Amino acid sequence: MNSKKIKWEDLTLSDNYLFQTYMEKEENCKKLLTEILGRPVRKIEYSGFEESYKAKLEAKGIRLDVYIEGDEKIYNVEMQTTDEALDKRSRYYHSVLDLKTLQPGDSYRDIRESYVIFICTFDPFDKNEVYYHIQNQCTNVRDVEYDDGMHTIYLNTKGSKGKVSNYLKTFLNAVDGVFDSSELSAKIKEEVDEIKYSDKWREEYMFQEVHDQDMMLKGKRITVLKMVRDGDITIDRAGEILKMDVKELQKLLKEDYDKE
Repeated sequence: MNSKKIKWEDLTLSDNYLFQTYMEKEENCKKLLTEILGRPVRKIEYSGFEESYKAKLEAKGIRLDVYIEGDEKIYNVEMQTTDEALDKRSRYYHSVLDLKTLQPGDSYRDIRESYVIFICTFDPFDKNEVYYHIQNQCTNVRDVEYDDGMHTIYLNTKGSKGKVSNYLKTFLNAVDGVFDSSELSAKIKEEVDEIKYSDKWREEYMFQEVHDQDMMLKGKRITVLKMVRDGDITIDRAGEILKMDVKELQKLLKEDYDKE
């Protein structure tokens, strides 16, 4: 996900915030999933999954962007702009989705089929394919049937090989900020512009930017103060790094000491 905030007017669907806002509209979400999976998705529930797992996900530095239930299957969709161990991320996501649906006393047979979908602005396997569908299988005996219900799908906005629907290809181009003169492309652009020209969404984005900056500053301050306590740097050097008065830093160090 993007670690550096982009100017609001320059956002594309590859930005996590804009993508989530786009997917909050049920019609957009259902259409995209239907095209990715090749079958109609009849039902979508934004079930508060993200809230109930917030602490765990933040501890891992991971956020489930969209949680959808449909046809007794579970879908997690995430925008990816950097290759951050996606295979291991997929494994973790699947396990979290299982925890959501399997209740104490349930049989393992009750675990539902799960789809983790990454929309990538790069080619995760360097094969120039638009669409990669990963499933577990027996590697040494070909005719062994093995179905654990886990599917991981990677979509590559830069790919040119493989057949996908016109809608999906148009959407992937839109993720890269590329639109053409077709009616479909214009409709997606209209949806994106509707978000970008909304005062509500712009204000929320700016608020999130300030919040992120505050959290980064807080994290930096904690790290630098720890370095002072450990004797790695002087308090004068800490003041230079944090652009803070030494007396203020001494006060913070004393407050930390008193808490201990």
